[in-house]
Amino acid sequence: MAVLTPDLIMKKLSFAYLACAFILVSQVCTANSTGSPDCSVGAIPFPPMANVLFTPVPTGWRLRVDASFYQPGVPVQMRIENSDPIKKLRGVLLWAQFGDVTPAGSFAVAPGPSALWRYVAPSPTAQCAEGSLTHTSKMPKLQSDLVFSWTPPSSGRVNLQAFLIEDCASNLNTNCRGAQALTQMVQLDEGIFRAGFE
Repeated sequence: MAVLTPDLIMKKLSFAYLACAFILVSQVCTANSTGSPDCSVGAIPFPPMANVLFTPVPTGWRLRVDASFYQPGVPVQMRIENSDPIKKLRGVLLWAQFGDVTPAGSFAVAPGPSALWRYVAPSPTAQCAEGSLTHTSKMPKLQSDLVFSWTPPSSGRVNLQAFLIEDCASNLNTNCRGAQALTQMVQLDEGIFRAGFE
């Protein structure tokens, strides 16, 4: 049986501290490469993502919704697009909420291991339901990939918006988190129909 001397104790503690530091650093370095842990963001910059934003900031991104109102339960199509057709995104957080932080409706997510999108996973601080969608990997997404279907709730004004991380380099190991953009907010109300008139 080995005797625990002060030197041996210090060596074991040093190893334990190094192992913990490695685990923490590796988690921070890879955080959010497989999607957002949050349901939505209020404004940019989004401090947990990057301490310094790229200059110039990404421009030209917008959320285009193919409806000016919604009918409960009838899917609404939308896309994230840029005025420059060759621009791509590394990260996407797309959400639908009532005026506060309550999720509204549900986004469609394709099943399977090769899916580009997933729901934001529930956590003690975030219960996003199916009203928030995020990316599954840091692989660049073409604008043709940025097409979504959302099924609205039964009633209420809904705010739709997206937080984006633009692809900044051909090397996937390049950290693009400073290339943040926030689309405009789109508000949709329930359409009221009477005898074929809106």
